[in-house]
Amino acid sequence: MNDVKVFPAPSAGDVVIFRWIKKDNAGVISEKVRPAIILRVIEPDRWCEFIRVSIVYGTAKGGPLQATEFSIERSRHPAEFARAGLYRDGRFDMLNFVTCGWTDQTFAIPKDPRFGETPKIGSIHPRTTERLKAAHLAAVDYGRLQNELLGRGVPRR
Repeated sequence: MNDVKVFPAPSAGDVVIFRWIKKDNAGVISEKVRPAIILRVIEPDRWCEFIRVSIVYGTAKGGPLQATEFSIERSRHPAEFARAGLYRDGRFDMLNFVTCGWTDQTFAIPKDPRFGETPKIGSIHPRTTERLKAAHLAAVDYGRLQNELLGRGVPRR
């Protein structure tokens, strides 16, 4: 791929700026910029020459939090909010995760690049990790339930 900028390797737990690029039914391309939390870093291999990352991205969805969701709010979690580098309250749904290349095609350098020429804006606090893990377990249970309902039962131990 030509003209692709690859960033220095991130770490799990980094909060970054994610570029969600969508094409609607009419073929119109739009971009939404969202905060995202890196869950996993995948080193380059024979299938992909770039680092890839699995992320959970922020959502603008309102209403009460579901079991698969967690939030980082300025008023309720001031230390976590500051460490994450968010500019507004963040809500993350563990059912909304993707794996993508760690390049400028999917990530953006923030307007205030305090970590250098990288999409990183902060990192998650240990207390955030507790809520992230609880939401992850709820998402795993949800996936197991969906498989059972579709007749593809996942054996329980």
